[in-house]
Amino acid sequence: MAGTRTKSLAIITGASVIASGMGWAGATLIADPGDAKRDDFERSTVTAPVESVVLESAVTTRGDVVQAQAVELNLSPSSESTMEGTPVITGPPPEVGDTLEEGDIVAEVSGRPILLIEGAVPTYRSLEPGMDGDDVAQLEAALEALGHSPGTIDGHYDTGTESAVAELYEHLGYAPVSSADDRRGELDAAEEKVSSAEDELASAKGLLEEAQEPPSDLEVKQAEVEVSRAERALEDAQESGDADAVDQARNDLEIAELALEELTGEPDTQELQDQVDDARETLQDSQSELSELRSETGIVVPRGEIVSIANLPRVVAEVSARIGGTPEPGAVVLEGTSALVESHVTAGEADLLSEGDEAELLDSTNGAQLQGRVSAIEPLADAPDSMEVTVEPSTAFGDDTSANVRVRIPVGSTDGEVLAVPISAVYTSGDGDTKVRVIAGSGDGARDVTVELGLSSEGMVEVSAGDGSLTVDDRVAVSQA
Repeated sequence: MAGTRTKSLAIITGASVIASGMGWAGATLIADPGDAKRDDFERSTVTAPVESVVLESAVTTRGDVVQAQAVELNLSPSSESTMEGTPVITGPPPEVGDTLEEGDIVAEVSGRPILLIEGAVPTYRSLEPGMDGDDVAQLEAALEALGHSPGTIDGHYDTGTESAVAELYEHLGYAPVSSADDRRGELDAAEEKVSSAEDELASAKGLLEEAQEPPSDLEVKQAEVEVSRAERALEDAQESGDADAVDQARNDLEIAELALEELTGEPDTQELQDQVDDARETLQDSQSELSELRSETGIVVPRGEIVSIANLPRVVAEVSARIGGTPEPGAVVLEGTSALVESHVTAGEADLLSEGDEAELLDSTNGAQLQGRVSAIEPLADAPDSMEVTVEPSTAFGDDTSANVRVRIPVGSTDGEVLAVPISAVYTSGDGDTKVRVIAGSGDGARDVTVELGLSSEGMVEVSAGDGSLTVDDRVAVSQA
């Protein structure tokens, strides 16, 4: 519907209309009351006005207030890193009580940084050009937040992502890692293949151009002279009466005429053209292979040099790492700085949400209202049709906050005021159309109006009648007493 912004809100709207409207429609609209009963029908029907309002839809649930779980950091590098030999902690680790934020370096191992970024997707692999995935999108979001724009955050490691990664490492004072060094042999072979294909194409083109070049005047004149000489030779042979000499002279004349015709006629260069086409195709294939290989080599984020942690900032709770020591799992333990809210929604509702969405938290016990944002959306192992949504408050909860709060996450709104009716006023007729029944005054009777549905919120749904037969302050049937 024009003028409405939604995020797949048909899931909510359709379900709401069917659930609330079908009962009334089935009970009262299977058969139209006759004229004799229409007045009784109208007097016994509860109505509601058509309103002009701004609608905002939201996913609403309840959530438990919990403390963010402690996280043990693994400071061990990956094989893709430039580290050689046994890894050693070369930079000072954080101290207990330090607060670490996105972009902070947790430690330096063998001269390479271990960097924190915000995110719930584990950094389980090295990231390099050409890769796709949620972990790539998480990296791109972190780069954007740290002031190194990767371009569109689309989960694809492209040249924009590569440039942003290079900027990040240079900003931190470290050289970025390149995968080209490990694949130099492949690159050299691919480049040599392109060079060879270029030479073959140039040679084929040269032969074709040579064949297509017209003969010189001298060459044509010489060929014409040979034809004239052969003609005279044939005349002499015929005068002599020597049959063998005549046959030989005729053959020589035919050869001379063919030579002249070949020299002055259109040359047959199809075979040479085929060779050029084959050489050009070979070059294009080799260039594509080289381009693909180059797109897969470049600046790499080695697994282990970036660690993703949800709900940053975090406080350092334990540190066993020391300069000169070997990095071990759990060498640094981080705890949350504030409480979080964990709630459950259906899979359909989760489809309307995204990490970073704004959320409203209401404590009905003390009336406190807080703003927050969705920090994680994760599946529940024991409930496949449900998802766990974690909301991080923008400010800390008070000491008197209850253990369970109301969570409201807006997912869409109309652009300005729209016509809206109670969801219970909408029904589906026998022919499959969505309708409302308008109850007119002054004995004019009731009329059914076909409508198109839009956003639904707080028991109301946006409606539009294409013919303009529904206006503000019309009254629609909601239920029959």
